[in-house]
Amino acid sequence: MNHQTGGYRIGATVVDTRGGVEAVVQERDRGRYLIKAMWSGRQWWADQSELRAVTAEERLTLGLRETDG
Repeated sequence: MNHQTGGYRIGATVVDTRGGVEAVVQERDRGRYLIKAMWSGRQWWADQSELRAVTAEERLTLGLRETDG
């Protein structure tokens, strides 16, 4: 999470409330993000409250590099 803008940086790997692993594509306004599903490519708008940063354990399980999020 990038606290410079009060939210997530573009390209950050996040997990949504359903447990899906997503990437932040764009920030619309404060706390609202365009999210892209990593596996299906589907995109939608989500509030910051619906997202959380991916954990180190999830990174290892999913094979994500440290720079992926």
